[in-house]
Order: sequence, then C-alpha cells, then structure tokens
Amino acid sequence: MLKTYILLLAIIIICCEWSMVIKWRKDLQSHLKVY
Repeated sequence: MLKTYILLLAIIIICCEWSMVIKWRKDLQSHLKVY
C-alpha cells in the first residue's frame, strides 16, 4: 500500500518537473527568437 502511494507520488513529481522543463524550454526558444 505504502509502496503504491510512493510510486504515485514519484510519478506526479516527475510529471510536474517535465511540464516545467517543457515550459522553460518553450520560454527559452521564444526568448531566443526575439534576438
């Protein structure tokens, strides 16, 4: 039970980090296009 909860928590954290990374890369690309 606890192992399943930890696994779900890890998946949520990874998804959040990936969405942040994708957003950061998009922001960086749009920022680079300005120059």
